[in-house]
Amino acid sequence: MGVDHSDFADFVREHREARRWSRSELARRSGLTQAEISRLESAKRMPTLRHVRYLASVFAKTRQDGDPKGYATWVAKMVNIGDDVRREVRAARRAPVA
Repeated sequence: MGVDHSDFADFVREHREARRWSRSELARRSGLTQAEISRLESAKRMPTLRHVRYLASVFAKTRQDGDPKGYATWVAKMVNIGDDVRREVRAARRAPVA
């Protein structure tokens, strides 16, 4: 049971680029590392609730009129990703240990 993280990756990249920020600038503003931003944007890492919270906070504080999908969509996306992460964690905890 895997969650497709490519939508989240695209969303983060679109919002970062709308602000004309580099990955290092987003890392500085969000409190994440540049490596975390890179892995999230390339969908190589499943976002954790910490990632979702930090990115939602920085993008909400710097809302742009030209945001690719708008603030309401961003918030809805963050809630959905957070729910997906929680489901994945619960499923992993219930899985039998081999």
